[in-house]
Amino acid sequence: MSRTLKAIRQDAPRSDRNGPALAPRPAPQWVMGRDGSPYVHIYLFPRTLDELRSMSREFGDGAVAYVQWGAVTTWLMNQPHELDLRNPRQVALASVMIVRDYDRQRFGWPRHDGKEWNRPQIEFLSPDVRKEAELVAAETMEDWKKAGMPHLGRNAIRRAYLFLTTTPAFRTKCVPPMAEDATKETQ
Repeated sequence: MSRTLKAIRQDAPRSDRNGPALAPRPAPQWVMGRDGSPYVHIYLFPRTLDELRSMSREFGDGAVAYVQWGAVTTWLMNQPHELDLRNPRQVALASVMIVRDYDRQRFGWPRHDGKEWNRPQIEFLSPDVRKEAELVAAETMEDWKKAGMPHLGRNAIRRAYLFLTTTPAFRTKCVPPMAEDATKETQ
């Protein structure tokens, strides 16, 4: 006897009815191909920060921080006109670089060569200077968001995801090893 998802959901206990397995999903978006045949368009790469966070699994917070700090740094370095910043550009850039390096280590962002990061510079600062650097970096991030988050687009998000998925840390933690039978067939 086959049952529909709707019938299973109605028979489930009230507390389980909207669980992830039984929650209704939106219908797929059908698109017409060049030859006129319908297909469902899928995206292999994240397009937003939320998608990047979820697709990057345990590296999600690090991936979002990596993309955001990269966009802030690019924004500070590549604007020919004077920016509307609360702090001088050089001070803001130095603070952003210090906090970016700290966030790499704090969120466990992997290196491409698989090695560990050097200790971040922020650990060598006095508590007062450290607090000031974090404050200036946070203010600069707010200024960047107020400016419309320039240099943060689908390409930047896609590049960060591609970088992440090629690191040894991501492959060992998130990609299951291939079965022996599969490796024999490909040789």
